[in-house]
Amino acid sequence: MKQSKIRFRIVGLILLLLCAVCPGITDAKKKGVKKTTIEYANGDKYKGETLNGKRSGNGKLTCADGRVFEGEWVNDDLRYGKLTYKSTGHYEGFFRNLKLDGYGTRYYPDKTVKGMWKDDNRHGIVTETDKKGRSSTTFYRNGVKMDGINVVKGEYVMGIDLSNYQQNVVWQDLYLAGDTEPDYRLPRSLQSNVRPVEFVILKATEGGNHVDKMYLTHRDNAERHNYRKGYYHFYNTTASATANAQNYINNVTLDKGDFPPILDIEKDGVAVDSLVKWMKIIEKHYKRKPMIYTNERYYKKYVEGTKLAKYPLWYSRFGQRAIDRNAHILQFTEKGLIDGVKNHVVDINEFRRGDLYKFK
Repeated sequence: MKQSKIRFRIVGLILLLLCAVCPGITDAKKKGVKKTTIEYANGDKYKGETLNGKRSGNGKLTCADGRVFEGEWVNDDLRYGKLTYKSTGHYEGFFRNLKLDGYGTRYYPDKTVKGMWKDDNRHGIVTETDKKGRSSTTFYRNGVKMDGINVVKGEYVMGIDLSNYQQNVVWQDLYLAGDTEPDYRLPRSLQSNVRPVEFVILKATEGGNHVDKMYLTHRDNAERHNYRKGYYHFYNTTASATANAQNYINNVTLDKGDFPPILDIEKDGVAVDSLVKWMKIIEKHYKRKPMIYTNERYYKKYVEGTKLAKYPLWYSRFGQRAIDRNAHILQFTEKGLIDGVKNHVVDINEFRRGDLYKFK
């Protein structure tokens, strides 16, 4: 009896250690993830993880025509991974409905093509590099190269901010139309230049419990299309500084390369000490100094000369691109024209701390 009890305890300890070291093992069982092989009537064969009968997790689909899809599957569709063609190289990047969709790189025998894809076609801004390392950046629409449109990169680093007000976004079409000193207020059809959007800043949370209804969708698409990301919280006095901060912490995870946490302060009646408290809670949690977003009026009234002035600044002043105030980011228009945003109107922001190389 004693020996059997000892053996039982040893086995129990081993299982506990396995659960602690490899929690994914028990998580997978709890979630119903299985490793299986599925053979289809058309000759295709899937080998990998499934959930409730659908491809979910890591898996590999070998098609009867010789193509091989492998990578991360979500709800029966390949989200990100690799497609190997029978005789013409391979592709690494994002997919939708087993078609190239989002940001990725196509490797041909004689060149690589890196950039945006839509429905298996090059769409948007694409860079081709030959075996000798010579590169050219061109502009495509549905697989057709658009001659006469120049892609401008480097000197200005531009981004946009999005919230629930922008719901119908075509992410491959997020480029700016402008000239050498662009204000981005003319229709794209009247311009010969386009400029890439390099970053997007998304509304995540507000007050003590509100989450922007487009936050998760925008976040997923920003990742799918390879944009540098940032997330802001709109401070609301209906909740305490602690509740405002906890709402952001509960919903926002920062990845490597993301902007620091951002606090949007625009309304009067908030004590500076409360805002500073939010910043301190957030900085302690994320181990990064947060950033402030505000407009010129609020900055002069509540930020300048206070404890808030030490934080990085995202500054809003429309029609004044030259204004600095030591801002890291300047929001200089709310009337930017973007083909990928419904009605083409959106806020445009300029990174103020260097060119594209320094930004990246």
